[in-house]
Amino acid sequence: MFEKINKSFLHFFNIYGEESKFNNGKKGVVLVFYFLISILFAPFLYFISILLISKLLKNTNNPFNEFIFSKNQLNISNNLNLQNTNKFIFIGDEKNISDLDLFLLSFLTPFDNLYTLYKSFLSKRLRNNDFRVIKLIGIHNFISKIFLFTKGYISYNDHSHYNYLIFLISKDLCVKSIYIQHAPVTKKFPKLYHSMNFIFSEDSLSKYSINDRNSIINKYKLISDIRFWNLKNKNLSKKKHDFLICPNKLDDLDDVFKLYDYLEKNNFSSIIRLHPADKRIIPFSYRESKNNNLYDDINCVKNVITNESSIPLQSIFLKIKTIKYKFIQIEGIKSNDVYGFLDSGLIKKEFNKKNTDLILSLQRDVSYFQDNKKLKFYIGDISKKNIHKKTIENEILNI
Repeated sequence: MFEKINKSFLHFFNIYGEESKFNNGKKGVVLVFYFLISILFAPFLYFISILLISKLLKNTNNPFNEFIFSKNQLNISNNLNLQNTNKFIFIGDEKNISDLDLFLLSFLTPFDNLYTLYKSFLSKRLRNNDFRVIKLIGIHNFISKIFLFTKGYISYNDHSHYNYLIFLISKDLCVKSIYIQHAPVTKKFPKLYHSMNFIFSEDSLSKYSINDRNSIINKYKLISDIRFWNLKNKNLSKKKHDFLICPNKLDDLDDVFKLYDYLEKNNFSSIIRLHPADKRIIPFSYRESKNNNLYDDINCVKNVITNESSIPLQSIFLKIKTIKYKFIQIEGIKSNDVYGFLDSGLIKKEFNKKNTDLILSLQRDVSYFQDNKKLKFYIGDISKKNIHKKTIENEILNI
């Protein structure tokens, strides 16, 4: 177990680097506390974990499983609406496996736990992520049991700790793995490694190919961006605001506020929408969207402003003028055109606080800011979504 958990961390940090930015633990304190619980209450907790896994296994009537760890992945799963799968959701209101369940399931393997805890405590990387280590123990035990009754599984992520751990277990148990892309990728992503990989577009293929083109020739199929399959432009006659400002977690909020103030000073109404994973607080003096649906927000404005984000794909698809604005980023972070929108010409111009022509530029046609014809390279041919859905269903059945 420890070797697989350690490999899942190495896989993740090889992509993102800068370990400290992803640490979420208490530097081993949680591991020590968990170790004491394991010793003091081992028989009772083992009994509870047996009852829980028995209950969960009763719901596995289908040969394939879907494992979902984010709202975006759930949206993709819902759009696909695959048949003959067991859907296990680990997040949100629809979750059917909670963190408490994973905590209890972690006691299924008491002796292996003690070794994993000991080795994890010796590793600075794992010690600084002790909450995640315990969650991974629970996932390891759950997946190891459920894969005894599984032909294959569907993963919507190829780089997180959880998904890579599941893949390592599937290799040991000879369970087929199917990857379905859930969001745009960058050049940092790993080579495709699942039994079958369904990817959105030529853009995705070009980025995965940078790592190892020869290894993916017979293992992928191009579909289209599933996020857009059921998306429609509402064409509201009256927009609520002039600008939707969408910073990401790495953008300095003070710089975002300065742009907001500048726009308001020039009589343009704006609203800020943080990334769902961004837990920073927006002061009451600034309008902030609390809407769960990004597309509703985009449809309610005339212009979208963002920086290093995949949001331009959605806003351009909805025929909204899209402006790339280079916000100052938090200390130690440097990113520039990570999705390649500027390089390809999808986005034609980048603004920043030194530019004084943003307001004047708004009078220009949308073609000044973006090239809508290049969108297909990034999202594929949405018009063939029914063919793509059938392709996915057939490949899963025949795998």
